[in-house]
Amino acid sequence: MKHALFRPLGTLFCSALLLGALSIPAQAANNITVKVDDQTVAFTDAYPLLRDDRTYVPFRAIFEEMDAAVTWDNATQTVTATRDGRDVRFQIGKTDVTITEDGQTQTISTDAAPFIEGSRTYVPIRFASEAFGACVDWVQSSQTVLIVDVAALADDAYAASFGRMDQYLDFTASDTAQAVQGDFSFDMQYKAAMGDLPVQLTGTVSGSSNADASELAGQVQADVTALREAIEKNEGADVIDSEIESLLQSLANTSYQVIFSRADRTLYLSGALMTELGAASDGWMAFPFDTFAGQAGGDLLAAPAQEHFADVIASQAQQLDLEGAPNATVQTVRTFLEQAKATYGDTAFQTSGNQAVLSTGSYRITLTYDAANTVERAQVSGQAQADGTTYGMEIDQTASGSTLTLTVQGGSTSDLSMKITLTQADGGKTPVSRPSGSVTTWTN
Repeated sequence: MKHALFRPLGTLFCSALLLGALSIPAQAANNITVKVDDQTVAFTDAYPLLRDDRTYVPFRAIFEEMDAAVTWDNATQTVTATRDGRDVRFQIGKTDVTITEDGQTQTISTDAAPFIEGSRTYVPIRFASEAFGACVDWVQSSQTVLIVDVAALADDAYAASFGRMDQYLDFTASDTAQAVQGDFSFDMQYKAAMGDLPVQLTGTVSGSSNADASELAGQVQADVTALREAIEKNEGADVIDSEIESLLQSLANTSYQVIFSRADRTLYLSGALMTELGAASDGWMAFPFDTFAGQAGGDLLAAPAQEHFADVIASQAQQLDLEGAPNATVQTVRTFLEQAKATYGDTAFQTSGNQAVLSTGSYRITLTYDAANTVERAQVSGQAQADGTTYGMEIDQTASGSTLTLTVQGGSTSDLSMKITLTQADGGKTPVSRPSGSVTTWTN
C-alpha cells in the first residue's frame, strides 16, 4: 500500500533553499550537469539553460527520470506529470503549480514560470522538488544540480515503521475544525535597557482548531502594578509620564489574537503588548517554533499538520545538505531515514501496561491506551538548549481538550512562559494558517 508521503504544501520546505541554491551566475548552459539519485541525466536534444539567474531544464527529461508519466495539452498549454496518484499541472507563462492527490487540489505559487523555446518546454528545476518532494542542492564548484527523489526512498519501508507516531498524529489533530475555548497566560521577564520588566497577562480564549492551525482570540488583563513598580525601581517614579501611564492602562485590559500555525511552524500573536515588543501597529509578532522549542520540539509541535509521521521525516530529508557528498546523495538520504526510524519508529517505544513511551534524548512522548487499544491521552514533554538558552515544552491532550506550556529561560532579550488550556467540541469554523497584514519575527 502506498502512503501519501507528502501533503502538497509540505514540499514548500525546499523552496527557500532552492531560490538561493539555484540562483547562479549566467553561464553557458551546456556546462550544467544534473544528477538524479546519483545518476547523470542525459539530455539528448535540449539542455539546461539559464534565464533571469534561474536554472531551467527540459521538463520531460527530469520528470520521466523520476518515473512520472508526462502529457501535454497544446490547447491550454498545460503540462501534466503523474506519479503514484499525484497529478501536477502547470501552464506555460503561469507561476502557479496545481497539485491533485486523493481527491484534494491545492495550488503552490512560485516566482518563475515555465516557457517554450526551440519547441521544448522548460521548467525551473525546483519544480521537481515542489511536485514530487525531492531534495535539491547546487554544487558551485562543479556546476552540478543534485536531486534526490526522497519520496521514492521514503516509501512503504519507512512509512510502515511509524505506526505509534501515526496514532499520535491521528489523536492530536482533526481534519475537521473543532470549536475551542479556555484560558491563556503569558509571563515574560523583558530585559529592557532600563532593566528587567515583568509582563504578566492572563485571560480567556476562544476560537477554532484543526490539523493545520488554531485560530484564537480573547481578552487579557495585565498586572500593571508589578510593571509600574519595576519601571519606578529602575528609572525612578518621575519617569512615569502620561505616555507611559497610558500604555500601562492599555495593557491592563486589552484584546489579543493568536494563530498557532502548525502548517507554518510559527506562533503568531497580535495585540498591544506585541506592538510594544516591535510589531507594527495592528500587526503580528511571529515566534517560529524552533526559537522557543528547539528543532526537535518544533518538529513535534508542527507534526499534526502532516498526514503521516513519515511526512515529517520526509520533509526533514528534503532539507538535507547534499553538497558534502555529491556522489553519494542517495546514501546521505538513506542514512538520515534510518536514523529517524531508530529515533521515532515503533521499535523505539517502550511499553508498560497501557502506556507506550518514547524518549528521544531531549523529548519524551507518552501514549496512554484504553481497553480497545486506542489512544486516549497523549503527553509530550522535554527541554532543548542552544546558545545558553533553555527551551521547555509540555503538551497534555485528551479527547476533550489540551494544555500547552512553552518556556524560554536564559534568552538574551527575555525569559517567558506561555500556557494555553483548551476544551474542544465539534462545530468550529476552519481556522487560518497565517495572518494577513504586517508580520515581524521575534528574536531572543
